[in-house]
Amino acid sequence: MEREARFTLGGCELVGTIAVPGDDGPSPCVLLVPGSGQVDRDENHRKLRLNAFHDMARYLARSGIASFRCDKRGVGQSGGDYWATGFHDRVDDARAAVQFLKRHPGIRPGMIVVLGHSEGAFIATRLAGDGTDLAGVIRVAGAAHSGEAVLR
Repeated sequence: MEREARFTLGGCELVGTIAVPGDDGPSPCVLLVPGSGQVDRDENHRKLRLNAFHDMARYLARSGIASFRCDKRGVGQSGGDYWATGFHDRVDDARAAVQFLKRHPGIRPGMIVVLGHSEGAFIATRLAGDGTDLAGVIRVAGAAHSGEAVLR
């Protein structure tokens, strides 16, 4: 079952979709963090529809695992300005999403994994490295070099 979910960070409302399995849970959960660019919670861009996170969320729910995916600031239904948001803001947003999930009644707070794709892999790594309480991190298509090397 999927539901829209909202949380606020620093006066900015972020909007996403929480998908929970049909059992009576609480369930383990995967926070899906998208790659770079103006992509929405499903990793769709206005010029290219991938629906990757939508499909992943449905698969996870069928497997008994909840998920949460969220529009970036200034994209989709989330507030804020995409162009004024940087990497560290996106890390803060992902950290706030983890805290939101820890308080959600359908989620097991000690069983939250962050799956980051592309730029999201850097974000997931940063969360794990800064002490955010996670059950694990999954990096999908993350770079094997530092962010500085990738930008060069």
